[in-house]
Amino acid sequence: MKDLWAHSYVDVYFIAMTYAGVGDKDQVFRWLEKGYEERSNQMVWLAADPCWYQLHSDPRYKDLLRRAGLP
Repeated sequence: MKDLWAHSYVDVYFIAMTYAGVGDKDQVFRWLEKGYEERSNQMVWLAADPCWYQLHSDPRYKDLLRRAGLP
């Protein structure tokens, strides 16, 4: 996915989702932060998408939700 991103548009939210699938939380937050900075339109799903359930106890997740203005 990162190779594709280097040559065409891929929303970084989906790159973060890929890292979530393999359990690499540091990379997940790296890409979610990039999504926040780029104002990815997919970030509206951050609070509701089941993909992120594994992150709910992480303070970085709660901080990101707060900054994004999500419940």
